[in-house]
Amino acid sequence: MDLGWFVFSARLTICTIRSSIAFFGLFFTVTMAFLKFAIGYYDESNEVFIKVGGYFGLIASLLAWYNAIAEVWNIGNSDIRLPLGQFSWAEKMP
Repeated sequence: MDLGWFVFSARLTICTIRSSIAFFGLFFTVTMAFLKFAIGYYDESNEVFIKVGGYFGLIASLLAWYNAIAEVWNIGNSDIRLPLGQFSWAEKMP
């Protein structure tokens, strides 16, 4: 099951290459969490991968909150702006 979610989230991660660094980081950490869970549950005697997957999941949740707040606090809604970062090859954001 986790391997299927890994493949799905890996494809979504590739789709975020031209987006912001924070959004790419979110999908990258989700993908790594599913990969670690898939490895950990495949060989249940190795709990380290499951714990590492959990840590990646926690980082992903923090990045998800950051992305959500940064998108709500935009120039049209607030005077506060949070940086999302931008790849050098991505289209320039306003």
